[in-house]
Amino acid sequence: MDMLLPCFDTKASVADKKLCDVVPLSLEIEDIVSFRAFLETEEASKYPFATTVALHNIVTSTIPATHWRGYPRNVDRKRFFCVDEAAELISMEIRGPVTVGYPGVPRLPAGIRLPGISEHHRLVSCPHLA
Repeated sequence: MDMLLPCFDTKASVADKKLCDVVPLSLEIEDIVSFRAFLETEEASKYPFATTVALHNIVTSTIPATHWRGYPRNVDRKRFFCVDEAAELISMEIRGPVTVGYPGVPRLPAGIRLPGISEHHRLVSCPHLA
């Protein structure tokens, strides 16, 4: 992790950022930078469920298949979710009656794409939420 710290430091030198462009690390870094920028908006606190779904998708993408629950049986199991799909997975006893507009979906600032919220993302695209 220490090797990736310069990737998040705007003052780091180009030499220090040599690992930042390594794929797939560069994709993970892009997700983390987008998520951090999103957290600085009011939308993140207005839509905590959507924020949690995006975080779940980002964290899940970093877990190797050998650590998945039920591996290797569940290799084809869906791991990334749109906000509305995640809400449907919560038992009725916990979520209660569904209301109009639940769950809420935040508006993302220009240039920010998050898995589970954005219309297009490499992990999960949710065009129906746009």
